[in-house]
Amino acid sequence: MSTPEEIERFLKTYTNSWTRNPDRTTRIFHEGGGVQYPGLREPIQPDVQTSMTDLFHAAAPDTNVRLLNWAERDNVLFAEWELSCTLDGRPLKIHGVNRFHLAGDQAADASGFVDRLGLLEFIEPGAESFDLRDKLRSLANRDEDA
Repeated sequence: MSTPEEIERFLKTYTNSWTRNPDRTTRIFHEGGGVQYPGLREPIQPDVQTSMTDLFHAAAPDTNVRLLNWAERDNVLFAEWELSCTLDGRPLKIHGVNRFHLAGDQAADASGFVDRLGLLEFIEPGAESFDLRDKLRSLANRDEDA
């Protein structure tokens, strides 16, 4: 079991990994650990995550990621975060949650979940949205009509 001190060190390292500080500690994972996101075949490895963070900061120097909330039980830690920045002159806000399996003050592995709506609306501002309930009703009625 991770101690409260190890959890505190992990959270500090985790939030520090979002910064553009060249002295940041990006070693939040044990060897071979990474973050698995839905839709990706392989977990994102720490060096790739670091590169993506650097690219975000290069494209949007005002990038800010805040830890909004966290909870831990039995070495499983959930961290809710928000990324905000100005990209191409427009505001962008993305929310996400990471689930880590801790071993001491590092993660053995993680899963990430990102609310892509903000990103999708940013990429395609005029995109038509739909009501999921209406879509489900339409699909249910289609089966009844057949």
